[in-house]
Amino acid sequence: MAEVDEIVTLSVGDADAVPFPDSISLTTAECEASGDNFFTTGADGSQVVIENYYTGDTPPELKTTDGAKVSGEMVI
Repeated sequence: MAEVDEIVTLSVGDADAVPFPDSISLTTAECEASGDNFFTTGADGSQVVIENYYTGDTPPELKTTDGAKVSGEMVI
């Protein structure tokens, strides 16, 4: 198992979109759900955990710093 370099924890709150950090590429990350939380792991072992991502009817979109968006429906 790869050693984890970085873990970033985000919380959804009432947001319509969650800003996704540059540390992981959404197009190549391994993704999984665990309860209400959404986990992604990059090739270098860095992780992003979005707490309470699945608590609403539709999860909020993920938005990267370069403007790319992934709808909550695609993440389900």
